[in-house]
Amino acid sequence: MTQEKLLGLQNNNKELSIYFLKYLLLFIFCISASYLNSQSLKGIWKGSFEIQQESGSKVLTNKYNFEIQLNQINVKNLTGVTYSYKTKEYFGKATFRGEFNISKNTVTINESDISEVENSIKSDICKMICMLKYSKRGEQEILSGVFTSFNQKNSKFCYKGKVELQKVATTTFPKEPFLNDIIKPKKVISSKNEILIPTSSKTDNYIAPEKEIPQLANENKNLTNNLKTLPEYQLPKEYISRQTNLVHYLRLNEKNVNISFYDNGIVDKDTISVFINGKLLINKKMIDYVPISIQLYLNKENPIIEIIAVAENLGDYHPNTALMVLTFLNKRFEIPISTDFKNNTKVIIEFDETKEVLIKRY
Repeated sequence: MTQEKLLGLQNNNKELSIYFLKYLLLFIFCISASYLNSQSLKGIWKGSFEIQQESGSKVLTNKYNFEIQLNQINVKNLTGVTYSYKTKEYFGKATFRGEFNISKNTVTINESDISEVENSIKSDICKMICMLKYSKRGEQEILSGVFTSFNQKNSKFCYKGKVELQKVATTTFPKEPFLNDIIKPKKVISSKNEILIPTSSKTDNYIAPEKEIPQLANENKNLTNNLKTLPEYQLPKEYISRQTNLVHYLRLNEKNVNISFYDNGIVDKDTISVFINGKLLINKKMIDYVPISIQLYLNKENPIIEIIAVAENLGDYHPNTALMVLTFLNKRFEIPISTDFKNNTKVIIEFDETKEVLIKRY
């Protein structure tokens, strides 16, 4: 082979190497850009799931609140916890593992262990497998799709249904440690003043919903007798025909209490009115993720506060659901409330600075 041909081959190989290297770098750049621009799913997702069960020729639906606290380990792998709950009927907490398919924008959530259960209706305890699609409606991030579930004990099929979740800033439950770096206090401007609503708090500052602290069983009898002597506040006639259900009693030793109302789950145009000691303080307001806030000042002269929430509509998804958040002494207590055209929800707050905090649910 002549020296000229040898040099020509070397030049051709060099050009091919440069050509290959350019495309390799372009490929790496595209993969990196895809990784960097991929959606971060880490955070709090709130909404609901609907169980669909066949009964003869009809399909019956039963709606539960659903929250996912999600940790994204890398582009593909997910872990976290789920909360399924329905006022007074069911509460369950489960751990899960999942996957995110970035090319299809799909998410799979596979509950692995149900660690906490309160089940007053004695229904099956079932682990869920959710097949969800990630999307955006304007700036709102959505996970929606379907699920199936299987009995935790015998792995038999339980039920299936639909799921819809929105990414939100606040959790109804104690936040997992992996969320510490993303949840920050949110400043909310009300018509009267400016209130700092802590959207997260340490576990020891959080009062779990549906539980009493401390356990003061010996006071239950006295408490029941006291509630019978409370004054009856008259609601306007359009609400009188509805049954008013007492869901929580709170005895507080702090005078300043902030109460905020959020939509509990998907923002679906739920509209409520709120009466405090018979006075209309929130009039036909639609609730969403920006709270409607009221500042209460408790005192010895008027120690009892009766709060009644009434539904003005049923929203897009029945019933009308809200989250009532009480903030006092750097503590946060959350009460899920559910109203419709047959039922109002009542919460009673009593001020007594000489006693410990007591929270009782009904």
